[in-house]
Amino acid sequence: MRRLILLCGLLLGLGIAQAQVRDFDRITESGTLRVALYQNFPPYSYEQDGQPRGVDYELAKALAEGLGLQLEVLWAPPGEKLDDDLRDYIWRGRVTAQGQLADVMLRVPYDRDYAQMRNELGELVNELVVMFGPYQRERWQLAFDRRRLPEVPSIHALRQHPVGVEVESVPSFYLSSVQGGMLSQETRHYPTPKLAFAAMQGGEVDAVMALRG
Repeated sequence: MRRLILLCGLLLGLGIAQAQVRDFDRITESGTLRVALYQNFPPYSYEQDGQPRGVDYELAKALAEGLGLQLEVLWAPPGEKLDDDLRDYIWRGRVTAQGQLADVMLRVPYDRDYAQMRNELGELVNELVVMFGPYQRERWQLAFDRRRLPEVPSIHALRQHPVGVEVESVPSFYLSSVQGGMLSQETRHYPTPKLAFAAMQGGEVDAVMALRG
């Protein structure tokens, strides 16, 4: 884990110096490890009675302790897209946060296609971010309203059909990037899967793609 953190810090630091990214030496000298955790995201990361709680918080604490460092949590309200979160908390910084960046961010959904996604110039969209260490496997399924979408033999059947997904979820990243982003315009984002299903019942979307608990 030590080598992985070192690799992440060095690559980001070399990639964009003006963002005040800390390399591994500066992290250890400071005595603290800054970890970005999604805000209000139980059971993974949230606050209870003013204290941080959750699976990801415990993991971040163990990571810091394993490196002999104190943990500093940076609470991250999720943006509209993962690109926004990586930019705000990993490599550029938020304007309102005075440029303070995290050394590590947890609960970043890993998808190989997304990690290798390129822009119109052929450049990696997230070249300043190193994605490593997947620690939880998740599965997702598709539910659809047969009155508006009789069957879904393949992903192409979702064309011209709005699909509800949870913000910052693997289904969101998948639909936004699959087949060159052909479904990105039909993807509708909701704060929770429950609200996405309510939207389908209300006729706002024809299908919902969500993680299976």
